[in-house]
Amino acid sequence: MADLGKRYSKNLMGINAQGYVELGDNGLMGAGIDLNQIVHDTAYLIGQIGIVADGATNVDALAAGEKFSIIQKISQVGNISATGELSKSIDLIWGDNVSVVKVVYDAPVKQVDEAAIPATDIDALLAIGGLKEFVASARDTTPANQPFPVEEGRSVIRNATTSAYNMLKNLVQNINGDYDYERNSDDLFAVATISNAAVAGAVSVAASAFMAQGSNQVFFNAAPTGPVVGEYISFVPTGTAIADVYKITAIAGAAITLDRVWQHANDAIVIADMLVGAAVTGEWTLGFIGTTTDTHFSSITSEDLGDFPMATTQAWKQGSGDYPSVAAMEEEFSVFRGATTINAQWEEDYGKPTRFASPTKTYDIYFIKYKKETPSMAFANENAHHIGYEIIAVEAGGTAAGELDTVFGV
Repeated sequence: MADLGKRYSKNLMGINAQGYVELGDNGLMGAGIDLNQIVHDTAYLIGQIGIVADGATNVDALAAGEKFSIIQKISQVGNISATGELSKSIDLIWGDNVSVVKVVYDAPVKQVDEAAIPATDIDALLAIGGLKEFVASARDTTPANQPFPVEEGRSVIRNATTSAYNMLKNLVQNINGDYDYERNSDDLFAVATISNAAVAGAVSVAASAFMAQGSNQVFFNAAPTGPVVGEYISFVPTGTAIADVYKITAIAGAAITLDRVWQHANDAIVIADMLVGAAVTGEWTLGFIGTTTDTHFSSITSEDLGDFPMATTQAWKQGSGDYPSVAAMEEEFSVFRGATTINAQWEEDYGKPTRFASPTKTYDIYFIKYKKETPSMAFANENAHHIGYEIIAVEAGGTAAGELDTVFGV
C-alpha cells in the first residue's frame, strides 16, 4: 500500500505549517479568557482550540485590522509542566493579507476495478485442451509512490476439468500472496477479489462475523444457518459494495473455514453483507479493491483473459478530512512546534509529541493563509515575502466548526 508518510509529507504539500487538531468537540474556548488562566487552570480543557483577539479569547467575527492568534492547550509533556502547555500561532492582522479557506469533510472513496467474465465463455476456454494462461495485474499509481509497484498474478491450466471458480481462485491467490519474505518490498496495495451475483442465499441466526486479515477462519457471533460445506459464501468488506466469494471447506459451531485467506483489513461483517449459494453459474467478476482510500492504481487483464478487460467501477477519490490524512498532517504540526523527541533517547523525560487526531472522527479543515515577511539573506535592509499557513482541523459539522465559521466569516 501507499506510504502515508510520503503521500502527505510536507514535500508534497509544499508547506511547512503550524497547525491544530481539536480533541473532542467542545467548541472554541469561551470569550474573555486570559492566556495565563488557560495555561495554569486545569478547568480549561486540554485539546480545546481558541481564537485570541486583543489579548483574550474571542468567539465573535474578526474585524478589519484586528490582531488575532490561534491557541491550543496541549497535554502535559513529561516532567516539564504540571497543568499543560500552550501552542500558539504568531499574531496576525485580519484584513487584506490574511485569507481563510474552509474545506468541508469529503469522504474518500476506495478505487474498485472489475472485469466481467461470462461463465460460458470461461467454461469454453477451459474445455479446450492444452496450456491456458490467465493473467491479471495492477500497477500502483498513487501520487508519490515510486517506482510504481506492480501486483501480477497468473493461473496456468493444463487440463479441461478445472472450474471457472478454481481458475479465478488460483489467480487471486497468486496476486494476493505475500512473497515479501525479507520485508524490503511494498505491501499489497489492491486486493484481488472474485464475485458472482448467483451467490444470493441468506445467512441467518448470526448477526455479524469477524474476519481477520491473513486468516481463512470466519468467526460468527453465533452458529449460522444457511452455509453448507462445499458451497459458496460471499462477504462485502466494509466501505465497498463489492462482494468477495469463497468456498466453505469446514464448519464447526460458530466458525467457518474458507478455501483461501481474507486479505482485506480486519472487519466485522454484518449479516446483510453476507450471502451463500450452491452451484454457481452466470457471470463471474474479477476485481481489484484498493487496500486504503489513499491508493490509486491501474489494472489490466491479458493472455486468455484479454477478451475481458478491466474497467473502473468505483472511482478513487482522495477526499478531505479523513483520519489518516489529518493524523499525517498532525505529525508535521508537532515537528513544527519542536516536539521531535519521539523515538529519541530523551523520550522518557520529555514525552512523545501530543496527538489529538482520532480514528473515529472526521474533520473540517480551515486553511489560514497570510503574507509573511522576513529579513532577506540576499539583500541588506530588504524583506523576503513568503506565504505562511495556519491550519485548524475540527470535528466535521461540530460546534467548533460553526463557531470558526463565525469568527472567520466563511
